[in-house]
Amino acid sequence: GDEVVTGDNFTLRSNETLRGNLSVFGGNAVLEEGSRVEGSVTAFGGNTDVAGTVTGDLSVIGGSTRLRASARIEGDLSRLGGSLTQDPGAVIGGQSHRFTGPRITPP
Repeated sequence: GDEVVTGDNFTLRSNETLRGNLSVFGGNAVLEEGSRVEGSVTAFGGNTDVAGTVTGDLSVIGGSTRLRASARIEGDLSRLGGSLTQDPGAVIGGQSHRFTGPRITPP
């Protein structure tokens, strides 16, 4: 089923499979090489380090994303804030979206 982590880090170890969506609030998400999420991954306020496979979408809000050479995102990658480092060999099957927040101009 789905996994929700609040205020802590989450690591999916090599050869482990999560059958459901993963949501991490206020912590980092690490998907080791050979791991698999059969669903989507969403991270709020933390960094995401992906070396495994995500069969759905990857969404990162307020954190940086690292896609290692073995990473496979079968859906879309969406991010708001932070940076993206995509190693050669990492695959995004869908589209990659970078959103920016509203700009506030002082009076």
